[in-house]
Amino acid sequence: KSDQGVRLLADGWLATGDTATIDSDGFVEITGRLSDMITLSSGVKMAPSVVEACLSEDPLVAQVCVLGQGLSHPIAIIVPEPSEVRKAIREMGLVVTSRKAVLKHPRVLRWLARRIRRVQHSLSPSWRVSHAVLESRAFSPQRLEVTESMKLRRTVIAKKCESFLIAA
Repeated sequence: KSDQGVRLLADGWLATGDTATIDSDGFVEITGRLSDMITLSSGVKMAPSVVEACLSEDPLVAQVCVLGQGLSHPIAIIVPEPSEVRKAIREMGLVVTSRKAVLKHPRVLRWLARRIRRVQHSLSPSWRVSHAVLESRAFSPQRLEVTESMKLRRTVIAKKCESFLIAA
């Protein structure tokens, strides 16, 4: 402890519980919380928030939650942006009867998989999402999937997606 009562690590860093990167100019960017880290079955530790930020760069992704504790690879639960999906089905010339039918259509799934692969090029291969589940409803505070400030509640989302996670 320092004189001000702040807990310091042995090398002089503050023990905040955050994960961060330091760029070449010495600026620190907070990338997540240690408590949010996921450990894959291979032993690889990953910050899902970094993968989520990467996937969110695609305008198709309205919301995303990356899960994978104990799995061989991370999985993304993606809420697609409706306007992007509508545009894509028009361009593909598809006729669909419901939002759920669109999100299960093989051409739409292949289109999504290509886009996911493209935006992940900067990630470590072990951090790349290889499976995604499309969710037709936005994550909601009313269903306790996010907080009022829209922070993900991974444990709630993982519980709701448990059958898919077991199959993965």
